[in-house]
Amino acid sequence: QPADIALPQRQLLPEPFTMTLSGNTRLAFLIFFASHIPITLMVDGQAFFPRSWYPQALIDVVDWYAATFKDKLMSYPRETWFTSMISIEIFFQLPFFFVAVYTLLQQKQPQPSNQAKDDKSSDNDGKRKKRKSH
Repeated sequence: QPADIALPQRQLLPEPFTMTLSGNTRLAFLIFFASHIPITLMVDGQAFFPRSWYPQALIDVVDWYAATFKDKLMSYPRETWFTSMISIEIFFQLPFFFVAVYTLLQQKQPQPSNQAKDDKSSDNDGKRKKRKSH
């Protein structure tokens, strides 16, 4: 068996998963994921972690919200099934928020390609040649 046989290169992820977000789209995703880190910890986390872990001001905000908007899910004491859903958010979704923010911050922004400049200059060269031939 020859050792120098080249195997075809394969991408680990299909093309849609490897695209780079840019501009307002990237900013919107970055704001979304970054803002959900403190929200998950300070608000949703109150349905999972002991109340003693939170300052009274945060507990009061969530209690006020639950009473004002009649949100039975966030009212204390919380139902077991809802607490288990929040645990999924804490253990799976919250770590993903950190990964997403890190990934979006590490992405290199696409630079304007020189191809567009090259196309314009070649078009101008073609126009000049046509003018000279008349």
